[in-house]
Amino acid sequence: SRGFAECRGSIAPNVMKYIPTATGEFYYTVDVGDYTIVNLDTAEDDPDNAIITYNGNSNFAKYGSRVFADSLRNAQLSWVNSLPSRKMIAVSHIPFATVKNRFGLDFETPLKSKGAVLAIGGHNNVTSLKETVNSSNLYTVIPGGFKSGAYTGSAILLSGNYAHINTCQYQYSNKSYTTVHNKAVNLSSGGGVSYGSAQPPLS
Repeated sequence: SRGFAECRGSIAPNVMKYIPTATGEFYYTVDVGDYTIVNLDTAEDDPDNAIITYNGNSNFAKYGSRVFADSLRNAQLSWVNSLPSRKMIAVSHIPFATVKNRFGLDFETPLKSKGAVLAIGGHNNVTSLKETVNSSNLYTVIPGGFKSGAYTGSAILLSGNYAHINTCQYQYSNKSYTTVHNKAVNLSSGGGVSYGSAQPPLS
């Protein structure tokens, strides 16, 4: 899922050349088994008119009127509302709670109403699996990232109504791997059931 890193630098205009999509956009759907994966493009990590402090200037235009990501995110919200209802998994670089707080756009509610059972986000690097269930009752995970000399990543296996999540952490200092989460989550209950390491059998 495209994020701010793919929007910057000399390669940014050619990213589509290296990771082409069927739609020619960085937001699209693809059917995998019983699920529709909804991949969203959160683009830059601040509003187009963001003002920051830079080199002592507290009124510095972060993007200098060169970024037009606000209209892209708004268009995607309309697109999400037009999707047919089906069991969905939503993927975005910036988690939806952060998108709502930063841009005032609520993707969770329409996605949940369309059938989304799981949202996967990134951006906010974490050293363990971060799980939330917000007001929309959409189970959301941030599966890892790089922080404090460690890289954390998760494998998510879907089986029936369950997401089986195995999260491992690699410590660069001693080149060691540790399992930090091994659990199953019942997606039909909004993430409300957790089995820890005692997972139900895969079907």
